[in-house]
Amino acid sequence: MRAIAFVVTAVLLAGCAYPSSQTEQGTASGQLYFPGAPTGAHVLLDGQDVGMASLFDGRQTLSVSVRQAVL
Repeated sequence: MRAIAFVVTAVLLAGCAYPSSQTEQGTASGQLYFPGAPTGAHVLLDGQDVGMASLFDGRQTLSVSVRQAVL
């Protein structure tokens, strides 16, 4: 019974992880935008709030220099 409880707990906790991906590009900087972002969503770049996601809709973009960053 303990083994089943452990497996169920592990599966549930694994579903709580942030999504993760990595992108590589060949230029000195890049621009990000978030079309259709949910109302009230914020963009966090390296742990810092850089603004509402709806502001970066394609007309305005978020510039990011080449480095490993957490978005």
